[in-house]
Amino acid sequence: MSVAAYALGSLCENEASGFADKLAGLAVRALVTEVCVTPKPGLVDRANCGAHGDMDIFTFIDSAVALYPYFRSVATVSLEYSGPLNNLLSTLQPIGIQAEREMFRVTKGVNTHKGAIYSLGIICAAVAALAGRQTGDLKSLPVVCATIAKARGRGMSKSATGGETVFARYGMGGILEEAAAGFPAVFGTALPAIRGRTRFGVSLQDAAVVALLRLIATVDDTNIVTRRGINTLRDIQERVGGRISGFDDTGQYLQYAKELDEEFIGQNISPGGCADLLASALFVHYILPASVTG
Repeated sequence: MSVAAYALGSLCENEASGFADKLAGLAVRALVTEVCVTPKPGLVDRANCGAHGDMDIFTFIDSAVALYPYFRSVATVSLEYSGPLNNLLSTLQPIGIQAEREMFRVTKGVNTHKGAIYSLGIICAAVAALAGRQTGDLKSLPVVCATIAKARGRGMSKSATGGETVFARYGMGGILEEAAAGFPAVFGTALPAIRGRTRFGVSLQDAAVVALLRLIATVDDTNIVTRRGINTLRDIQERVGGRISGFDDTGQYLQYAKELDEEFIGQNISPGGCADLLASALFVHYILPASVTG
């Protein structure tokens, strides 16, 4: 039975464990899919390590698999949670902190999925909370994500991030602001790109490249700002947005992604925030039928 079917049906006690297993498995699947998508400008993929000298595709796979217990715990706790949704994050925060420690242990100190722990964790919590309350209203997923994320303090982590430094200087909220708004880049940009292409026979791999380029053109990626500054981010958004606005064929996106990959590697540019949003969109794509998300 799919997660969507679980969420729409009534949950018996012996179904809860299977639900958490299924949801955690889809979260890990989304992370593994994301790292395998190729080409991804400046990011680790099947072709190269992008603008990263301390990680490769196997680092990401090891990290993703190690996070399965985290996603399962988030699903289990959220499924059984009956309090106000805007207090759920404080309950989940210790689980997220432990997940970061496990990630760093497996990767020997490399940050592979810190942003994904937060973003996919919020989505996982929202789906499980909806299922636990047996509302059947999966269309409200972005609203529930926003409700959970707004009561965030430092979200699921208590360690300082480059994104927080960028916020202090430029007022960009990064993934915390994105989540608190209900993931508009996921539901409004990346997911429609994936669904729009796969609906007409384009592979998920290629559709994900299209989605990533659209994210790069529109998202205020704090990873880019941290590495290269605000002017570089704005230049990339303008150039990428202008270029892909004239694209129709998926092959054009793939070729341009290869060109950008060379440029980003040479200039040490890594749109890691966009990668996390792509993984989040893939997670939602796996969870919810197109009839729910449109």
